[in-house]
Amino acid sequence: MSALLLSLTVQAQVSVSASIKPLQAIAAAITDGANTPNVLMGSGASPHHYSLRPSERRLISNSDVVLWIGPMLEPHLESLDSQTRGLWLQALNLDDMNLLIQGDAIDQHLWLDAGNAIVIAEHLTNILLELDQENSARYQSNFQQFQQSLAQVDEQISQSFAQENLPGFAVYHNAFAYFEDRYGLKHQVSVIEQEDISPGIRHLLEVRKKIEEHNLHCVLVDPEVNVEELKTMLGNDELNYTMIDVLGWDIEISPTAYAEFLTGIAAAIHDCLR
Repeated sequence: MSALLLSLTVQAQVSVSASIKPLQAIAAAITDGANTPNVLMGSGASPHHYSLRPSERRLISNSDVVLWIGPMLEPHLESLDSQTRGLWLQALNLDDMNLLIQGDAIDQHLWLDAGNAIVIAEHLTNILLELDQENSARYQSNFQQFQQSLAQVDEQISQSFAQENLPGFAVYHNAFAYFEDRYGLKHQVSVIEQEDISPGIRHLLEVRKKIEEHNLHCVLVDPEVNVEELKTMLGNDELNYTMIDVLGWDIEISPTAYAEFLTGIAAAIHDCLR
């Protein structure tokens, strides 16, 4: 990789683009004071079915570094890494990542693990140190600050969930595995088994049964879910439906945005479990 980095033209301001908001938030912590990272996907969209706008394609063409998860989550980016001048940093392929298996594939929601965020930030920092030596001290300082502050937030979240007999919960779909694994949580039931596939009657009956058996009252749902329709499907008026956006479209980008993103998810789960 070093040979590739050295072959790139050093610029006064390095352009970094991230495929999704949580990755942009991680990048913003490292580039603070040097440049502001872009995000490549429009607000509220699904990375599974996204089609790039011309303006987003231009962003990619003008980027020195493109940070993304990988082709299983973002197929619209798969063919572009060999067609553009910038370096592509695929989170899924980085060493030391904690990767979880869901079904017969790797769970793509790896940004929900604070440890993975540190790994991503460290690799990005190393790239920027070579591309933009003028700001090397700033990048190093930013990474150290990100590592230290996130460790504190990570410990706070861990302690907040470290209580015996924590109530169980249900999820609309299994998007929280990394967060659950990090903080010792475990959902009891998932309403849908696969994204974009509506649950059949048999599965819904099993979901209803498990909710009753485990005496669950919390359901974590995606922003695009029609809660009124879901209430009808589950036939339980006593459930607490809490919306959590794991793609973080409402994140206000700042050096502390990623830590605030994780803290917000933790707070929402606590609210749902009360």
